[in-house]
Amino acid sequence: MTFLTPPARRAVLRYAIVLGLLILAAVGSTAPASAHATLLFTSPAADATVAESPKALLLVFDQPVALTGSTVRLTPAAAFGAATLNEDTRTVTLPLRGHMATGVRTVDWQVTARDGDMMTGSYRFAVGPHTVALHSGQATAAKDASVTAVLRWLMFAALALLLGELTGRRIAPGAGLRRWAPATALAGTATALALAALLARDGSLLDNRPGILALVETGGFFLAALAVFLRRDARAVVPLSAVLVAEALRAHPQTGHPVTGALLTFVHLVVAALWVGTWCTCCAPGPARC
Repeated sequence: MTFLTPPARRAVLRYAIVLGLLILAAVGSTAPASAHATLLFTSPAADATVAESPKALLLVFDQPVALTGSTVRLTPAAAFGAATLNEDTRTVTLPLRGHMATGVRTVDWQVTARDGDMMTGSYRFAVGPHTVALHSGQATAAKDASVTAVLRWLMFAALALLLGELTGRRIAPGAGLRRWAPATALAGTATALALAALLARDGSLLDNRPGILALVETGGFFLAALAVFLRRDARAVVPLSAVLVAEALRAHPQTGHPVTGALLTFVHLVVAALWVGTWCTCCAPGPARC
């Protein structure tokens, strides 16, 4: 990085040391957390047979969840009321209306985890004589997992390149750095909007925490893109910081440790984005070399 003056190099080194210490401190204070919401218990129990028609279905998860537009579906169909969450938002209750006929029922459920991932699953139970035998058919999976993963990688790449360019121009003005900002700002806005659209398919984004965070990320990228196209690059830092905070709040570690988990993720995102983005902007092979 020969374009940096000695004072600038020392400043970068100091920042790297401080961020490294923050990472070590955060790692030492956190424990493993579940990546996705998992269905722990149901009533009636999965693969069980009950003699009488149940009054309600109960689904208990290992972490807080948010309800979506079609939380629970029964096959064959049965009349039921609106699904509700208890106070700790881990238990979903679905009241049943009328008498459920004898036979095997399949329950398909869908909820949104605190990290924003849409989780789906199914299980079966039977109503009638206990001679009915069911084999285990319970399943849980993340909805649109591949699409979501690709979009999140693209969004992080756009965030890293955009932050890297803004940082490089700040510490080395007039160094002939590449101009990634317009393209990456548009790419980030598009991917954030696509992720928000995935959540919006099952209900209003304002009804749950992951949806609100998705709106914050979309708005942050949009405002950053607006600042870039108006040649006010410095003003893009604030909305991009909002994107980083939103990602930290929706990430997996914060579900187990709301404070240190979010701090750990925020520090990781800042360091990774600045390192990757600054290298691609300043030091990647091409006309503009460090």
